Amino acid sequence: MRLSVDPTMSDDPEQLCELSGVRQHADEAKRRWFFTRSMDLIVWVDEFDRPFKFQLCYEKRTTEYALTWEPEKGFDHAVVDSGPTNASKNVTPILRRSDDTFDREYLLGLFQVSNSNLPPSVGGLVSEALSLYPSSPIAPGRRPVVLLPTVPSARRPATTNIILGVIMIAAVIAFAWATS
Repeated sequence: MRLSVDPTMSDDPEQLCELSGVRQHADEAKRRWFFTRSMDLIVWVDEFDRPFKFQLCYEKRTTEYALTWEPEKGFDHAVVDSGPTNASKNVTPILRRSDDTFDREYLLGLFQVSNSNLPPSVGGLVSEALSLYPSSPIAPGRRPVVLLPTVPSARRPATTNIILGVIMIAAVIAFAWATS
């Protein structure tokens, strides 16, 4: 899969533009990736393309930081360790816990200057989560319902189908109740 920039996005290098062809993993929600020269925004979306989690990487040209936000966990701020700068070695970056607190006003301003190309749901989630920090780690994102893998019904006994049906109905009701 090749990464490419969405041709409908702005030519302004300071505006977040979406990459297409982002590798997806079968065991996690779909990811959308937006970037500028100094910032990356990775957003996880549910089956209806609604964002529920994000990672905002900034200061890419100096000491890069990653701010991750999840609805149940709140914020996590880390330093991105890209390893040695040897071009002959491709090292996967790792996140190291940062003792620095992030400057919310600075980061919110940096994001607001760069977000005019983002879908409103993505820009809204990130802006609202940043504006609520630190008073509340809980912002409006919702984790999607995880559907259990299915086995063709011809190979399952009837009682298993009934039990799976009851579990799915209970999960839908619990999700609807929790989000209302």
